[in-house]
Amino acid sequence: MNHYMGKFTIAFIIIAAAYPATGEHRDTSKPAADNVRIASLSYIPVKWDKTANLKIIAAMAREAAAAGAQVLITPEGGLEGYLIDELLGSDARDQWAPKIREIAEPPDGPSVMRVRALARELGVDIVLGFLERNGDILHNSCAWIDNNGQVLHVHRKTHEAQPLFEPEYYHPGHELRAFDTRFGRMGMLICFERQFPEVALALALDGARMLINPSYGSRGEWNTVMLRTRARDNEAYLVFTHPKQTLVISQDGTVMADVDNEDGAGIVYADLALPGKPLDRLLKRRTEAYAEKILEYLPGGNQRLSAPGKMRVAAVQMHSGHNINENVDAVCGHLADCARKGVRVAVFPECVVTGYFRDDIPGYTEQDFLRAEKTIAAACRDHNIYAVVGTPYYEDSQCYNMALVINHKGQTIFRQGKIQLVGGDMPWARPGNRLGTFRIDDHVCSILICHDSRYPELMRLPVIKGARLVFYLSSESGIVSEEKIAPYRAQVVARAVENNVFIVQANTPQRIDPLEGSHGQSRIVGNRGELIQEAPIFSEAVLIADLDVGRAKGSTALNSLRADFLKAWWEEGLKRIATPD
Repeated sequence: MNHYMGKFTIAFIIIAAAYPATGEHRDTSKPAADNVRIASLSYIPVKWDKTANLKIIAAMAREAAAAGAQVLITPEGGLEGYLIDELLGSDARDQWAPKIREIAEPPDGPSVMRVRALARELGVDIVLGFLERNGDILHNSCAWIDNNGQVLHVHRKTHEAQPLFEPEYYHPGHELRAFDTRFGRMGMLICFERQFPEVALALALDGARMLINPSYGSRGEWNTVMLRTRARDNEAYLVFTHPKQTLVISQDGTVMADVDNEDGAGIVYADLALPGKPLDRLLKRRTEAYAEKILEYLPGGNQRLSAPGKMRVAAVQMHSGHNINENVDAVCGHLADCARKGVRVAVFPECVVTGYFRDDIPGYTEQDFLRAEKTIAAACRDHNIYAVVGTPYYEDSQCYNMALVINHKGQTIFRQGKIQLVGGDMPWARPGNRLGTFRIDDHVCSILICHDSRYPELMRLPVIKGARLVFYLSSESGIVSEEKIAPYRAQVVARAVENNVFIVQANTPQRIDPLEGSHGQSRIVGNRGELIQEAPIFSEAVLIADLDVGRAKGSTALNSLRADFLKAWWEEGLKRIATPD
């Protein structure tokens, strides 16, 4: 017997409906049907062989459609086989990497298009598990394809059993969203996501009345109990489609179908009444009783990569030209790229918005700087990333050499002006008049702008106030002052060691023709003074590192308060440091 043909038919509700068998265009704008027959296609996909799997999908789909099924569901990785375990378990990962990149495809890729054509031909909706390629990034995804062959929604797996960004081009999704179909509102979650109650809850609160769970991993009694709980808690049907098992669970947690077979569970049918009973328990939630406590214990919010105490940072070393709009576009492009690589916060050089050009800056207006801020803020919001950006900026009709901190919601949460000005600032900037700290998730941070780094107290005071990660924006002297280059490095290392903090510096690279910019060598420095990464002098570069911020204790800075000598002086200075608390 063909290995996908183990057929189990389970009917719970008699459906009085005609099932179209032709491929004509169908009206999907009509009200959702009261009933839907689903077919879970539990087959063991052939790894690395999309052609073989497409044949299996087509044969099972035709049989299911002939039996009146309207929604067909494949397992996780049903198109190419679940491949990430092959890669992670191999001693020759470099050999496998090109192959896994090649086999992935977008929702309009050739193999997915064949499944879309099949859905249109048979007049059915198909949920397809596949390895999605989005530019250079891969996602573990599933697509809901309607009976016209259109992709209604693509869900990217948000929680993964293996370490996130492992390998670095294999990324989790960042969105949980229900969506409308001709049968009502649906939600999809992939395999490991079912183990997090919040995932199913988020979909149910967004209106999903049926939860589709394509899977490939472990199963057993614990899984059945857990999924019954998910269905009952969220008052939604749940369909678990695994290569070797199908579970269909009702809104009250009753198991309607449980077919398990080591050779593949085959086609499992269930007739479900949608949209089902109205929500009851979910509408009775009193979120005010626990929301604040949940937020309090969120480990860094939606931090993408970082576990508590850790953060992925980027120092962006980029040329700025003489056109503010082109500079802003370049900043936004870097933010998008950094976000795709899992970066939580990216820092840019001093005056990156305009370039550190003393003759250009007076020609811009306050509105120019506000428009630049608004555009960069939108990029932060769209890509869920923090940015620390250098720009001229007006406050109370006075222009400053400013650093802006913009959060992942597109809000400017902190501003600090350069305090110790130099010749390039004099024609247009006033000296800054405040120091402070700010938070990125659980981490207290502070800022230095270029020449301010020569004044140790400007760094130590915020560190005593709690800063453990310092962002250093600069456009230092160029290679015409070559004698300064080695001391610049020593200065940054010294600031890290003497305060026991991490420093992320973004400096401008040197441009030869015309001769402008700085000397590059952006760097990320550890709290012991070790150079984690350093950029070259002439070229643009993006340095990315995962920092164990919790390792930085600020101990040497805090020791300033231990001795009576100068203690009162430090305490007086601390009164001038603004904090977010």
